[in-house]
Amino acid sequence: MANPLSFTYRGHRAFNSEWRPHQNVTDMWHVQGLVHEVRLDQALYGFSLSVSRLMVGLDRYTLVSCALEDLLNRTHYAAGQVIGPKDEGPRLQADADSLIWGEQAQMLLDGDAIALRLRGDDFGLDLRLDRTLAEVWHGKDGLLRFSHRRPAGGRMYNVVLPYMIAGGRLELNGRSMRVVGRAGFDRLWGNYPLRRAASHWERMYLFFNNGDELLLTDFPRAIYHTGLWLNKRSRNKALGEYALQAVDFQEVDGWRFASGWKLHVPEYSSEAFLLIAQDKEDYRLPVSRPMLGIYDEQGGVRGYGFCGLLPAARNELKRVDPKAILLGKK
Repeated sequence: MANPLSFTYRGHRAFNSEWRPHQNVTDMWHVQGLVHEVRLDQALYGFSLSVSRLMVGLDRYTLVSCALEDLLNRTHYAAGQVIGPKDEGPRLQADADSLIWGEQAQMLLDGDAIALRLRGDDFGLDLRLDRTLAEVWHGKDGLLRFSHRRPAGGRMYNVVLPYMIAGGRLELNGRSMRVVGRAGFDRLWGNYPLRRAASHWERMYLFFNNGDELLLTDFPRAIYHTGLWLNKRSRNKALGEYALQAVDFQEVDGWRFASGWKLHVPEYSSEAFLLIAQDKEDYRLPVSRPMLGIYDEQGGVRGYGFCGLLPAARNELKRVDPKAILLGKK
């Protein structure tokens, strides 16, 4: 792995310059999107890759999760691993323009494009993701804050590449097909206080059928949330007040997770939306990453989304043991 970048809260550089990991902080790379077969629009697939390098005390853990959702046939495919400091197996390799986890997950930065390669049981995905808009930084200074009350208690730089054009090939159960669609890339690095239950988030990237994208970060235990409205016509803006109410739940190994939400963003729309996990088999420790359907209140499909749910977000705790969670324990 290349030498990590130095880290400071005094400012960030351009997206491409901040690709590789940073010293002594948590780093995250998330890419997600929707593609369909070139000649068959209704054959829709959701794909995602999430890579996190978490600092827990003096130890570093790496979480890799990639998934493919066949929405027409309601079939889910996934691969991933938690890599501890002493674990054997493929290690994450990161350089100034690449992120590689063996043969299963690879991202290569190529100017204004990202080459993505995913491999799992019965599926393979090779895509080129082209940027169409400038990078978007969170807020005024690029920092995502975990609380209004304790702004220094948790901060991560957050940059997004919205509305990327995706194209390439999908191999599924021995069949190869050309696919096209859209994607969003989300990069974070900084201080993530995992021991504080109030810092555990529900983070969602939503793709609406009209081309708009919303990136929401909600801290249910801290009663705090923040978000971005990403618009393909380049009218990006920070979101003010919105309501995200959990309406359904799922339990995994003694941890309670939300699996359905009612969302109302007055700045975006006068109507409310329902966000429903498409497959509850996606729920697992240490991080649940279900794909979401976005519905209007009449039941119409308005789009799809992806989320990452940390286990303490919906549990009555003040502090947690991150290593226990990473090992799948209460």
